[in-house]
Amino acid sequence: MDAQQMSELGRIGAVAAMALAGVGSALGAYAGGAGAVGAWKKALAQGKAAPFTLITFVGAPLSQT
Repeated sequence: MDAQQMSELGRIGAVAAMALAGVGSALGAYAGGAGAVGAWKKALAQGKAAPFTLITFVGAPLSQT
């Protein structure tokens, strides 16, 4: 394996690391948002006001990006 191939493998590894981090962040944002919507829906179905802390479930994963 020559130097150019090793350099390309290094670049591919860096891109793969960033891509996996982006996918993980997107899945976390989805899970936080879906959980907040579900809890909000449950609270409204019971006739209660939705707690403000649900906003943090949405905001916390979004702050990672």
